[in-house]
Amino acid sequence: RPLGRSFLGRGKRRITVEEIRVSLPPGRRILSALDGWFAARACLDRARILHAEEPFGLVHGHVGLPDGLAALLLGRSLGIPTVATLYGSEALLKARSNVLHRAALGWTLRRLDRVVALSRALAEAGRRLSGVRDIRVIPHVADEKLFHPQSRTSARKKLRLPGRGWMVLFVGSLAPVKGLSDLLKAWSLLPRGTGKLVLVGQGPLRGDLERQASGLGLAGELVFAGAQPRKAIPAWMAACDALVLSSLSEGLPTVISEAMLAGRPVVAAAVGGIPDLVIDGVTGFVVGPEDAGQFA
Repeated sequence: RPLGRSFLGRGKRRITVEEIRVSLPPGRRILSALDGWFAARACLDRARILHAEEPFGLVHGHVGLPDGLAALLLGRSLGIPTVATLYGSEALLKARSNVLHRAALGWTLRRLDRVVALSRALAEAGRRLSGVRDIRVIPHVADEKLFHPQSRTSARKKLRLPGRGWMVLFVGSLAPVKGLSDLLKAWSLLPRGTGKLVLVGQGPLRGDLERQASGLGLAGELVFAGAQPRKAIPAWMAACDALVLSSLSEGLPTVISEAMLAGRPVVAAAVGGIPDLVIDGVTGFVVGPEDAGQFA
């Protein structure tokens, strides 16, 4: 579990997530660029106990900040190697707009034992930011046991969706970085009655998107499916005609590989590692980000 999320967690000190025991150290946000330092302090005593009970050989921070910084500090304290994986926005967005964040991330990446990135574009962004040349690209892979071609008719029946008509699927957080406002504008350019645009996921923009859909006259064509358990995603993928990803920034989204395994074409923004995955005109279409006309 990413240390940053654990550090910011509230409620129970120990919980179980998908059969994995998770400790949630107390803490509070002070300066976002230094969250990793506070996270490491909050985790250190518990990490020492766990290390004494069953020694572990690596601390892995999922994202550069705050998790990579927390991993670095914990690893130094425990005398074990540290690794961080760059997933997306921390190198491409936050570090561009926040001087303190950029300095903290660069300082962290230069001191880790290994830095991993999900895509070539993300690795290059990390190199420019930190000066670290040896950033390894290790892409995420989709689970072939879960995602494979299935009957669209059966999947829609299982999910109680209309059997006829186009269904375009989005899977992810309803957050600004996903470019969903542009996606709704694109859908509004299509003839009414084209089909359904289904958003699987939850996030802070839910209310804004509902109001935008109403203003664009899309209330009857937009389906908010909410957060879904991972085991349910293959059925949603099988039910759709195409997956759409309108992100403004990405690392290497696993959902694209999942759609491909399910035999569904992808329409996605040309950001991050997406052009590494989608062959334009063959396995889907790559279009300009924030371009509603191209998406339509």
